[in-house]
Amino acid sequence: MEIKSQKFDLGRTLCSSQMQIFMNHDYRFKSFVCASLSKHKTGDWGDTFKKDWKRNDLGIEHGTSIFSVYNVPYQQQQAAGKNKKIWITTAADRSKTEIIFPSEY
Repeated sequence: MEIKSQKFDLGRTLCSSQMQIFMNHDYRFKSFVCASLSKHKTGDWGDTFKKDWKRNDLGIEHGTSIFSVYNVPYQQQQAAGKNKKIWITTAADRSKTEIIFPSEY
């Protein structure tokens, strides 16, 4: 198994209140969110568009914000209140990383 290294600082990691409720309610969903955060910090931008993937790669080099999208597995969508995606955003200054549902933006 390959272990990837962290490519940038996450700063303080924050979840929206709705995200926290669903994570506390279902351990499988919480595992999915934690796995997504691990991917994010190692440069796996998930289900973002190709142009956003490139922008994120440049963002590491140039200190701009980083945005990832991860599709919630079908089996866990009910545990996530039928939300189909999560967004993970790291601020340009690397002071914080936020995990939210798109509907909360």
